[in-house]
Amino acid sequence: MQPILQGQNRQSPAEGPTISLCNTCYEEIPAEIRINDSGVHLHKTCPQHGPQDIRIESDADFYRRSLVSGPGQDYWYQVIGTTALEVTERCNVSCPSCYALPENGAQDPSIEELVAIAKQSVSEKSKTLILMGSEPTMRRDLPELIQALQKETGKPVSMYTNGIRLASEKYCDEVLPHLYSIAFSLHMRDYLPQPILFEKKLKALKNVVERRVRVNHISFSLRDLDDLDEVWEHCKEFWGVPHHFRIRTPSRVGRCDDEPFFLSDLLKAFVRKANSEGKKVVWYPADNNPYHVMVRVGEQFFRLIHFPGVEEANLSHLQSPPYALFMPELGETNLVHQFIMQEKDKKARTPMRAVERMPTSQIDGMELIQAVSV
Repeated sequence: MQPILQGQNRQSPAEGPTISLCNTCYEEIPAEIRINDSGVHLHKTCPQHGPQDIRIESDADFYRRSLVSGPGQDYWYQVIGTTALEVTERCNVSCPSCYALPENGAQDPSIEELVAIAKQSVSEKSKTLILMGSEPTMRRDLPELIQALQKETGKPVSMYTNGIRLASEKYCDEVLPHLYSIAFSLHMRDYLPQPILFEKKLKALKNVVERRVRVNHISFSLRDLDDLDEVWEHCKEFWGVPHHFRIRTPSRVGRCDDEPFFLSDLLKAFVRKANSEGKKVVWYPADNNPYHVMVRVGEQFFRLIHFPGVEEANLSHLQSPPYALFMPELGETNLVHQFIMQEKDKKARTPMRAVERMPTSQIDGMELIQAVSV
């Protein structure tokens, strides 16, 4: 790793006390970050459920570097400064690594209920609202909901979607004119069991592009590192369309039976892939932390992500946008924090199998250069 540039700011000490969540009861408990020869560990003790320990990162140098934010942080907060609303628990697919845990028998909250919740969004860093689910397009009254939220809150409204319903041009024309932007989960061809669904996603994304709708990001949830080859090809197809691409590791949050790996493993594999295509990867000093890092390839941004589950959660790094109001009783807190806290209630009705944490093999040959300009 190259030396940290002057002008960048360390968010918190690499080691020492912090706050986490109990793996069993999800209560906030004292914790400590410790670094040794095997990597970075989170040690915590719940008064009711005893001591708990997990290795949260295999590469201590990467971990230290991820704690350094930079001059791009304020700019990036403008990009991701949004608050998410869960507008439905229903979905039209069953993704293998879903963190929303759908419940297709659930009743949707009313427009009036969602407007009341949205008015609780008071963070200075949150400039927009984003509709999430499960899958927002499952609502028949989606255009009316978007317009009501815009009128009653004065905030632009975006939507995070799997895109399948947007394969219909008629449906696109009903919904897209009301939206500020789209966040689109694309994934891979074999991510869903029916191949036709991926073709619908591609058609939907092309419909969005043809209508010149702003695309905040296109996301991919990897099942293993071999998926990067296909993901890279999809990124090349839509290069320059989204503000950024998001690539996420499997992790212990929501429903995931895939073997998790560390964020440093994803970064190294991503750099290897880019280098093999003759591209340089620029480490972008923005709002980086151990759960996400920003890089650039040319002018295209990428956000590499590892969502922490309850076992890995360090609340010191779950304070920034994007926010959510999935559980209004918690207030407007970090999006991933609310996904984790939802699990306590949703686990009882959504079966999830435990996944043993295993690191991937070390990948060498990383070539990174640093940049500080926005």
